Amino acid sequence: ASNVRAWTLVQQAATHRQAAESALVRADNPALAREFAAADSLLATAESLDPAWPEPLIRRAAVAYRRSRILDHDQLAAARWIDRGMGHIARALRLAPQDPDALAMRGNLRYWRWLLSLVPDQAEARALLTSAREDLESAVKIAPSQAGAWATLSHLYYQTGNITDVKLAAQRAYEADAYLDNADVVLSRLFYVSYDLGQFTDAIHYCDVGKRRFPADSKFVECQLYLLTTRAREPDVQLAWRLADSTTRLAPADERNYQRLSTRISVAATIARAGLKDSARHVLSRSLGNSEIDATRDLMFAAAFVYILLGDTTAALEALKAYVVANPERRSALGNEPTWWFRPLENNSKFRELVGADR
Repeated sequence: ASNVRAWTLVQQAATHRQAAESALVRADNPALAREFAAADSLLATAESLDPAWPEPLIRRAAVAYRRSRILDHDQLAAARWIDRGMGHIARALRLAPQDPDALAMRGNLRYWRWLLSLVPDQAEARALLTSAREDLESAVKIAPSQAGAWATLSHLYYQTGNITDVKLAAQRAYEADAYLDNADVVLSRLFYVSYDLGQFTDAIHYCDVGKRRFPADSKFVECQLYLLTTRAREPDVQLAWRLADSTTRLAPADERNYQRLSTRISVAATIARAGLKDSARHVLSRSLGNSEIDATRDLMFAAAFVYILLGDTTAALEALKAYVVANPERRSALGNEPTWWFRPLENNSKFRELVGADR
């Protein structure tokens, strides 16, 4: 900054941003709006005092992005904040085209717009996702310690890359900043991607680190339950029930109905591993949910694994079919890179037809 007053205002704005986050935690919406508005106002003044300095613009975009994330339940309102953020970041990039923070923020805004399905045209949506990826990859190429960009890439690669890319990006995010704002999310992602890859030693490590750092977080109770479905753990049915109950109890209130069903499918998998097939079927049959509670049919995806453990290939394929119908964009990923859950089906002609596998 060439203007000391502008620099001071940027620091003051950061204090208001922290106050806004505190208001969010206590669900004080008027204070939330007031503190965000104060932060943006200070940053706007800083921008006018030092118009060649991109930092106030990047931070204004960050405020708009954060407000859009909080409004994820209201697409139209979120879209307005995304548009506002894109306006700020466009001005920042005109001043500093290679600024890694600005590139990362534009990548975040573009990816969030894509995730919210705000671009209905499929070709435009694909182009938007590609541009988000290019921004984020440019940011980490310029500044390899850009933890936030690595964290977003670790999610984005689920859409565009392969599962190994997801893990590598998440590792880079955590190595760059083990205390970044969403460290819990990154650790959870590292657990699940290690689990999906069948790398159970790594999965145990990330679950243990998460449990130690975030003991009251349901994600790191649920990861212990997931491990009971693998050969890395003995199938302790009583422990599975306790972990399922704890996960549901710790989950956010609006997620508990879904979590109750999801965790019970993991219990059913543990019971099946223990050889108690009738009991596993009974628990599973009461945990499948419906499209109202589970629009993306992720429960059916997990149920397919339990059916495989039970030796019921027909039921497994029916469950996977329900999942693919709800998530056609995931079809090729299932065919190209199936989780270890579905390795027993890889040479099944009906499975290959379902996922469009070229083998």
